[in-house]
Amino acid sequence: MASGRAKASPRFVSSSVLIQRDAVTPMLSISKSPPKKTPLSSEDCQDVTITVSSDSEGSFSHPSGRRLPLYAVCIGRSGDKGDSANIAIISRHPSFYPHLVSQLTTSIIRKHLSHLIDDDGVVERYLVPGVNAVNFVVTKCLGGGGLGSLRLDRQGKAFAQVILSSVEVMVPDDVPVERARL
Repeated sequence: MASGRAKASPRFVSSSVLIQRDAVTPMLSISKSPPKKTPLSSEDCQDVTITVSSDSEGSFSHPSGRRLPLYAVCIGRSGDKGDSANIAIISRHPSFYPHLVSQLTTSIIRKHLSHLIDDDGVVERYLVPGVNAVNFVVTKCLGGGGLGSLRLDRQGKAFAQVILSSVEVMVPDDVPVERARL
């Protein structure tokens, strides 16, 4: 620890702008190789298909299995944007994703976060099959959000953990369940 006058430090400011995609040519350099132009293209990307549609909430059958807390088969991340929270629930194993889509609905999220969502708040669900995730946007749930909120979790960072620990799902016997490591 040093004492005395504070030293000057650089201040970085991020400024975002929208530009045409063709106005940018990304350069890629690996290790000590010279930079190489890498065009932006989605030409070789494959379409992603899943077996359960986004509007078929609750229609997937579960003939056998075990009832487990959601954290046994998923991980989660959450955060804020103003007075809205974004909650991503990601399946640990791709074979559980169709079951996640069918069981984790907007009504389940609303039920478990009802003590935080205003009466006119909305829960929207988005499927993210490329990473085996379901994303929820919950509006009017942060008491104004950021510094304007008097809530303990002003930025909704714990919302995913609330869902993971309070929701139970039916896990078929053929889906592997990994033990969490401490």
